[in-house]
Amino acid sequence: MKCILTIAGSDSGGGAGIQADLKTITVLGGFGMSIITALTAQNTTGVTDVFPVPVSFIGAQFKAVAKDIKIDAAKTGMLYNQETAKEVITLLEQYNVKNLVIDPVMAATSGDTLFSGNISSLAVENFFNLASLITPNTQEASQLCGIEVTSIKTMEQAAKAMAKMGAASVLVKGGHMKGKDAVDIFYDGSAIHHFVSKRYPGNSIHGTGCTLSSAIATFLGQGLSTFEAIKKAKEFITKAIETAVMVGKGHKPANQLAAAQTLLDGGNILMELKAAICRFTNSSGAASFIPEVQSNIAYASCNAKTCDDIAGIPGRLIRLGKTVITVSEPMFGASKHIAQIILAAMKYESSLRSCMNIRYDNAILEKARHKGFIIKSFNRNDEPEMIKQKEGGTMEWGTDTIFQKGPPWPDIIFDIGGAGKEPMIRVIDKDPEIVVNKVLSLLD
Repeated sequence: MKCILTIAGSDSGGGAGIQADLKTITVLGGFGMSIITALTAQNTTGVTDVFPVPVSFIGAQFKAVAKDIKIDAAKTGMLYNQETAKEVITLLEQYNVKNLVIDPVMAATSGDTLFSGNISSLAVENFFNLASLITPNTQEASQLCGIEVTSIKTMEQAAKAMAKMGAASVLVKGGHMKGKDAVDIFYDGSAIHHFVSKRYPGNSIHGTGCTLSSAIATFLGQGLSTFEAIKKAKEFITKAIETAVMVGKGHKPANQLAAAQTLLDGGNILMELKAAICRFTNSSGAASFIPEVQSNIAYASCNAKTCDDIAGIPGRLIRLGKTVITVSEPMFGASKHIAQIILAAMKYESSLRSCMNIRYDNAILEKARHKGFIIKSFNRNDEPEMIKQKEGGTMEWGTDTIFQKGPPWPDIIFDIGGAGKEPMIRVIDKDPEIVVNKVLSLLD
């Protein structure tokens, strides 16, 4: 286990600062250590007071940790004032701390000030020379390098300017910019890279900067390159934002636990899905279930919100004579139609995370009834015209039509098709192993 140090302020509300850092480090498999630079009286609505920790005690904390435990990576957050910053710089140099991520925190999500003084002085003090990476947002970047950051182009310019101030690499975060996507600019000292993620509407999420920087530090400590650490941390923070929950009256805090569960869940999902696919393709008679449009089987993460959270088979399950083959390994975002069914079902019963489409045949339905399967259907003739125009809308509408009537939840959903649409049976359950077992039981 790698030991990751966070040097930052305490957030009494638990959403940011040291608290967010330690949550992040822990769920990502690191051992978290902390140096508290300031105590804030804070909640989800804002900061009401700040008590700076005496510089001498900051030094005492640091020395107590560093003399006993190897620091594999570190991050700095709220330093509050120049006196504290100078002490931290001295300590980092004294103990030769590597894999340092500097998050030059100026203000809380609420807008309350968290650094008293000119933040650009941090660079003057050669702070950036110690960093593997600095992670300013656009406002912080503007103050640090003197460039008004208002666009992708100026973000790139600012990143290069800050690298000249001493940082080995720079990540300018675009979360405060406008636009459909959130774009972060990474300059590695020689090339510009864009990290693009979905922008979620609504109020700003509390603790995102702290969570991202501590995630990057953790991954650096675990041996990843800066680029790979940022990439993985971006996946993590995106899920933490997506799953943020309202705990108070102000901003939602990032949800580190749900994000970690989703990332861990992803590996297990692909493994379980691959095993179920292998069982199906190796079963005699499986080809008889494949319709003209071929089949797919999909499996959703426990917090699935979009098709990208659901794994399926690129190119589908293909009938080749009396056999069934795949042309690719399962991956997330590979199924749209089956994914829409799962997403619609999960709104009513979150455990129903897997589904497979098979050939429509009255004989198959009769076998399913004989085995006691719950069978329900929808009629495409009842589908509103506006739904027909929406890609994947039929699957969502049809599933909603069934599930909004309440339990018992179906084992099978079918429709008899329509103009240019093949009739289809869909088997649904908690995981792909159960789904495949249900399908293969219909061979008897």
